[in-house]
Amino acid sequence: MPESSDGVALPDDVMRVLGAAAGIQRIELTGSRASGRATPLSDWDFRVVTADFAEVRDAIPRLVVPLSPVVAQWDRLSRTWC
Repeated sequence: MPESSDGVALPDDVMRVLGAAAGIQRIELTGSRASGRATPLSDWDFRVVTADFAEVRDAIPRLVVPLSPVVAQWDRLSRTWC
């Protein structure tokens, strides 16, 4: 299991932290890591499913603080609204 310098194990910690949040129905690993095409420089992509986009959108920056992300962004190339 990959670990960051501060001991965060991906993707399990992401799914645990976000999965416990109100409004989030499901978290899925997606992208190259989910399909087995990842390289050492690949990022981690997660799909967050919610019935209340506005609530979750506003909460995500606060929710991911314990994970110490290097960067957090919405996927501008997604086929669905995010």
